[in-house]
Order: sequence, then structure tokens, then C-alpha cells
Amino acid sequence: MEIGINAAAALKQPRTGVEEYVYQLLRGLTMLKESKKHRFILFSPSRAEFGFGLPDNFKTRELNWPLPFWTQARLAGGMIFKKPEVLFIPVHVLPLVHPKNSVVTIHGLEYEYFPEMYPKKRLTYLRWGAKYAVRNASKIIAVSENTKNDLIKLYGANPGKVAVVHHGVKIPDADVRQEGNNLGEYFLYLGRLEEKKNMAGLIGGFEMLKKRYQLPHKLVLAGPAGYYRIGVYRRKRKMAIAWSGRRVCFSFFLRRVWLADFRSASERLSSDNFRCFFNAGSGGPGRDSD
Repeated sequence: MEIGINAAAALKQPRTGVEEYVYQLLRGLTMLKESKKHRFILFSPSRAEFGFGLPDNFKTRELNWPLPFWTQARLAGGMIFKKPEVLFIPVHVLPLVHPKNSVVTIHGLEYEYFPEMYPKKRLTYLRWGAKYAVRNASKIIAVSENTKNDLIKLYGANPGKVAVVHHGVKIPDADVRQEGNNLGEYFLYLGRLEEKKNMAGLIGGFEMLKKRYQLPHKLVLAGPAGYYRIGVYRRKRKMAIAWSGRRVCFSFFLRRVWLADFRSASERLSSDNFRCFFNAGSGGPGRDSD
């Protein structure tokens, strides 16, 4: 069977949640014994250099496009002339032209609950993309039961069409380390830094914890900046006044090799209102802000 995959997200740097999902998924597929029975075409908008080797049954197809909407313009255009037997879209948006057997992963519908936290054009595209996938894909992968239930409740998805496949976990090798981070005792949040990740709730909870138990810990917020960050910055300034600017540490760009160095965190924290990810590089339990 010939299986086409939209591999564009795996090429982005730095990779965050969804990009890492696609990258690790592709890497895992190359190592699966079952994959040898099929042929794979990895579609990308530029030269595909994934950082791992591709077996002979994996081919890349570069579809150059200098403008936005690569999926709907260039990838859909490529489908007009030659469709794979199956098309897998690991990031939300199904191209307008696609084979009958198309599978789409939808990672969450949090924008329906917090629409004010998204730019208007982005919100419109996310809504359209998810609804179009629900109507036209032959199968939908939801990353949680909550996402599946939202697809059914909000978009009228056929329950039998939606399969729940949870995210996986990869812990970096123990020897991928640098010298100690010199942070002392601290709590770690690792993920995109933006309001829809419930940053205000996380920092507020940390404030309460510090006051109640007089803990010496810092709060480390590490990851790339996202949409509408002003609420986070305001809380940062408030924390700086309360604790001399030394209790909340922001890192807006984190080199991957540093992640193993965060194993010393007292706790790994998740602040997302909808999903709780196990933070790569952590060696113990996590806590969800919900």
C-alpha cells in the first residue's frame, strides 16, 4: 500500500508539541517491522532533512510553495495529479483534494472554549479545518477521550469514525546532559508560553504555595512564546515585584540538549486546560493545574 504523509511540521524549528508529535511519529514508522510492507511518501514544502535515516521504502516529495496555505494550495494541487492510496494528515487540516482513504489527527478543540485567545484569522481556519476533516476524512484520530467527545458534541462527528490514540513519551538518554543548571529547588513547566495554556492559573497557584508553605523553590517556565502573551508578562512583572525578580524564571528558547538537565526538578507541571502532557526529559511524576 502507498501511504502519503504531510511531514511539513516535522521540519519546523524549534519543534514544540505538535511538531514533535509528527517528528517522532515519522521516526517511529521507519523502525516498525510492519512498515516494510508499505511504501511511504513524505510530503514537505522544502527539502526534507529529518535528522534520521529513511529506509528504501520511504521517499520524500518536495512541493515548493513560497506563500501561506501550503496544505490547501500546493499539497492539494499535488493530489490532483497523483493521489496515494492513503493520506495521513497528522496536524488537523485535510487538503481540499485528497484520496478517499484519508486520516486526520486532531489534537484538541480548546479554541472553541477560549476563542478570545486566538487571532481571528487563525481561529476561523482552525474551525473550518476541523469541521472539514470531520465531514470528509475516512477516519479521525483524537489524542484523548475529551477531544473525541468534543468532536462529537461540537461538530457532530460520527463516534465510530473517531479513534482515540494517546500521545507517546520519549525520555532523553541519561548521558545527554550538561553541567548542573544551578537553579536550586524548582518546579518546572515545559511547553508553549501563552495564556491559553493557563499560565495565570499556574503562576497564581505557585504564589499560593509559596505564601502558605514558605517554600524555597523557583518556578521555571520554559518553552517558545505563543499567541497573546501579554497576560503572562503582566504576571511576570507582578512576581518580580513580590519576590525581587528571582522566583519565576522565563526561558523563551530552549535548546533540546538542555531538557535532560531538568530531571532535577522537584515537580513537572502541566497548566493546560484540556491536555496533560508528560514533559520529555522529566524523570518522575507530573502535576496538572486543573
